[in-house]
Amino acid sequence: KPRQKLLIKNQLSSPIGYVETDKEDDGRYESFTKLPDTSKPVVNVNTPTPSTEVIGFPVVEITSRQLLGPNQQKGSVVYPCGVCIGSNKMLIVSDMKSGCVRMLTTTGKFLDYLGQEDSNDSSFGEPTSVTVDNNGNIFVLDSNPPRILKYSNTGKFLCKLVPKGLRSVPLVTPRGLAIGHDGCIFVSDWSKSCILVFDSTGKYIKQFGGTNASSSQFIMQPTGIVVDNRGRVIVCDGMSHHIWIYTPDGVLLSHFGWQGNSPSDLYKPYGITVDSKCNIYISEDGNHRVSIFKDSGEFLKCIGGNGSEPGEFISPRHLCIDNDERLFVADEYNNRIQVFDIREFV
Repeated sequence: KPRQKLLIKNQLSSPIGYVETDKEDDGRYESFTKLPDTSKPVVNVNTPTPSTEVIGFPVVEITSRQLLGPNQQKGSVVYPCGVCIGSNKMLIVSDMKSGCVRMLTTTGKFLDYLGQEDSNDSSFGEPTSVTVDNNGNIFVLDSNPPRILKYSNTGKFLCKLVPKGLRSVPLVTPRGLAIGHDGCIFVSDWSKSCILVFDSTGKYIKQFGGTNASSSQFIMQPTGIVVDNRGRVIVCDGMSHHIWIYTPDGVLLSHFGWQGNSPSDLYKPYGITVDSKCNIYISEDGNHRVSIFKDSGEFLKCIGGNGSEPGEFISPRHLCIDNDERLFVADEYNNRIQVFDIREFV
């Protein structure tokens, strides 16, 4: 199929790069070529100081053997993708490849499956992300078919949230899920290149970002998304290797990100979470690590690197932080979740 080349410009209409797509049905972008920056950025961030410090050793490893429940065949392989902390310190893990969501203790003891009721509405196809609201209700983002399922804090199925009023802008490839302070639901869709916003019942409200939006807000391929304690919506963009920070209404506040593999760079950021100090933790699919930044964009530290030893990753996915200041990272292709004490890092 013919390739298309799209010129991306910044707020001052200065070219900053090209996006090329092969015009597949889902519109997925295949490459991004960055041009030299010839103008001052409108949104200023602190330029990070390069560092060679790579730290981190997990305090707990939750392996595929621990992730297997009693109904799994012996020797099954588990690929954790989404993680969040529910009520009573329960760890909720989505497995996109096997199509299930497991509930565990934070030390890895299997408790139960989510979505095992005898109903097509409560089962999963490809659960990619999980989160909870202020009441402890559990939300699961399913990418096949695209939808959001809601459960009580004990795991009882409540309802399927169907995107209403969205005929012209359906979910295509949803990857990230977050709940705002007012209960609004934010979904990142990497094929639509935007963030979609729904109310707590699943009714469509608006969308922001996207390559067809104003040049100050374009998002290419969003994945992870989180709402911090100030209500700001923070988005990973795996194609532009960028982090975007918005108000809940979709107004761009700031952004940062530099493509590369030095400690202060980003390469294919995927998952994102924040701590109580608003420091931002980013899993990098391309660099196989977790990088930590201040919300100003100032680089702090990075954890891990490519490998299967404790503290190393292969394509880390979503991540979360509990009230005990422990960082949980879905280390997908090592078939495990690694847990770190973030008090060692910041």
